[in-house]
Amino acid sequence: METCNEGGDQTLTDIAISQKSWSELRGVVSDLRRKLSGVSVGSVPGSITFRSLPDGRTRIYFLSSPSNGWETTLLFVDIAHSDHANGYRLHWQPIIEANFQTVSSTKRLSREEQLLWERKRLATWGITSYEIHLDSGKLVFPAASSLYQCIDTGFMAGPLFPSEIRMSTPGAKLCPQICPWNNALIAHTCSGDLYLSHSITGSSVRLTHARKGARNLANDPLTAGTPSYVMQEEFTRYTGYWWQPNSNDGIYRIVYEEIDESDVKIFCFPSTSNSEDIDEFRFPRAGTPNAGSNLKMIQFRLTETLQIVDIQILDLQYPLYFMFPWMEYMVRVGWTPDAQYVWVQLLDRKQQRLELILLSIDNFCKPPPNVYNSENHFSPSSASVQVIYSEQSSIWINVNDLLYFLPSDDPTEVKFIWGSEESDFRHLYLITSSIAGLNNEVEEPLDKMDSSFLQPRVTSKVALTQGDWEVLGKKLWVDELNSIVYFCGLREGPLEQHVYAVSLRRPLEVRLLTRPGYSHNSIYFNKECTMLVTVYSSIKTLPTCQVFKISQSDWTVESISLTPVGYLLEPSALESELFAPEIYTHKISSNDTLYSMIFKPHNFQNGVKYPTILNVYGGPEVQLVSNTFKVSVLKI
Repeated sequence: METCNEGGDQTLTDIAISQKSWSELRGVVSDLRRKLSGVSVGSVPGSITFRSLPDGRTRIYFLSSPSNGWETTLLFVDIAHSDHANGYRLHWQPIIEANFQTVSSTKRLSREEQLLWERKRLATWGITSYEIHLDSGKLVFPAASSLYQCIDTGFMAGPLFPSEIRMSTPGAKLCPQICPWNNALIAHTCSGDLYLSHSITGSSVRLTHARKGARNLANDPLTAGTPSYVMQEEFTRYTGYWWQPNSNDGIYRIVYEEIDESDVKIFCFPSTSNSEDIDEFRFPRAGTPNAGSNLKMIQFRLTETLQIVDIQILDLQYPLYFMFPWMEYMVRVGWTPDAQYVWVQLLDRKQQRLELILLSIDNFCKPPPNVYNSENHFSPSSASVQVIYSEQSSIWINVNDLLYFLPSDDPTEVKFIWGSEESDFRHLYLITSSIAGLNNEVEEPLDKMDSSFLQPRVTSKVALTQGDWEVLGKKLWVDELNSIVYFCGLREGPLEQHVYAVSLRRPLEVRLLTRPGYSHNSIYFNKECTMLVTVYSSIKTLPTCQVFKISQSDWTVESISLTPVGYLLEPSALESELFAPEIYTHKISSNDTLYSMIFKPHNFQNGVKYPTILNVYGGPEVQLVSNTFKVSVLKI
C-alpha cells in the first residue's frame, strides 16, 4: 500500500491554516513546480552498451539529455585500460551533431511510432533507441519515421552527422537490426512488413508481403516482423524478427513472426489528426480471440556485386499451433549461440503451461500443402523440433528473460541457465537436456504429435540460488571464462534491488556486490563481464550512475573485485527533505509484512487534518514502495 499527496497539497495545507487569494495560490503552485523542475531525472543515462577498441579503451555508449539540451541523444565516454579508482565525473561526448536533433524533430511522429512509444512507456523526445555493430562501430537508429546511420571509427575528431538510409517505401521505418556478420545489411519493419537495405549499394528490397495494402483493416489481417498488441503490452516483447548470428554456408537467414489478426475485433475512433477521419484499431478484449502467431524464415544470398538475390520464404513443416495445440502465445524467441537452432518459449492462454522448444534450420522448408491431419505427414526427424524444458503452475507463470545457453561440446545435449518460480520464489537453475543430434544415423519419424521427443528429456537440474527471496527477471550475465553468473535480486529485502554473483561450480553460494542503502534499478555488464555500470538511488538521494571495473583471480565469487572508475552521473542529495517520503511497515495476521510510503504535505503540522490520496496499484510486477527516488510520484 502506498499513500501520497499531490504537489498541490501545499495549497491545501495553506488553506487549512489561512485562506489565500487565487493569485497567491497560483504563486504557491508555480513555486512548487519550479522546485520540482530542479529534481528532474531526465538526464540519467540509459540503453548502455560497451565496445572494446583496438587500443585497449572501452567505449561506453548511452542515451541521455546533455546539460545544455532537452532532447535525448547518443553520447559516449571512454575508459582507458589504466584508469583506476576515481571519484570524478566522466566526460560525456556526443556521437551526433547537435543540429541533427533539430532536423529530426521537425517531422511529425507517425501513428506507428506513437503506438510503439506508448507501449514502451517512453516519455522522452529525440533518439530513443539505437543499434550498434560492435566490430565496425556502425550505428543505426530510427528518428521521425526514418532510419539514420553513421560509423564511429573509435577515433572521432568530432561529432558525426548521420546520413538517412534512403528508401522509397512510404511509412515509418522502425525496429532496425544490423546483420551480425555483415554490417552493410540492415533489416527493419515498415507498414507491417520486413524490408532489407544494403548501405553500400543503396539498394532496398521488400522481404515479406504479408500486408496487401487494403483500405481497411478487416481485409488486411496479416503482419510480418511486428509483435501483436498483447505481446508488446503484456509480455514486453517489441521485436518480431531475429537474424541468424552467423552462417557457414553463405546464406543469410532471418526468422520472423507472422501475425494473423483475422479474429481480433476492430474498433473505430475519431482520428487525432483529422476530425473527419476515422482510425481503426484491433484490440483483443478480455475473453475474445487473440492474434494468431507462427514462425517463418527468410533466406537469401548476395552476389559478387552485392545484389540481394534468391529471396525465399520458408515455413515450418508443421505450424506451431498444430504441433502444440494448447499454445496461445509465443512469448520469447531467439537463436542458440551455434546458430543451428531457433529456440521458442510457448505459453498457453491461462499462463499455466510454458515450454521451451528447439527448432532446427532443416525444419523450415518451402511451403507444404496446407493440410495437417493424422493422415498427412511430412515426417520431419526428431531433431527438427524438440522440447527441452517444460513448466506448469496451478496459478500462473510469470514470463522472464532469464535464459542463457551455455557452450557444449556434446551435440546430443544442451545446457542453459533458466529462471523459474517453481519454489514460489524466482530462482536460477542450471539445466542439461538431452537432444537428438542433427547428424544421427537413425532418425525418429514424427508419426504422432504426442511422440516422446515432445517431452523434455532433462538429464540434470541444479539450483544455483534458493531461499525466500527473488531473483529479478529482467536479465542475467555470464562470465563463461570464469563460470560466474551475475544477476539482480532482492535477497537483502524487497525494497532494494542489488547485484549478486554465483559460481556455476559452487551453486547456492551467492555474493552481494553492491552497497545496501540504495536500490540498483538499472544494471549493465559488458560481454566479458569485466565492466559494470549501475544506476542507483534512494528515497533521499537522486539517481547516480557509476562505472566499475571487475577483476577476478579464479572461479569463486570471493575472488571478484569491483573497482570504481568514475561517474556518468554524480551523486547528489535533495535540496530539501520535503520531497522524500517516509517508509512504514506493518505485520498482518498471516505474519506477512506490508510496506507503505507516506508523502506528507509541505509545511506539515501535527494535529492538522489534510486531504489524502491513496495510491494503490493492484496488478502484478509493479512495485510502488521501494527505496528509490520517487520523482514520478511527486509529479502525479
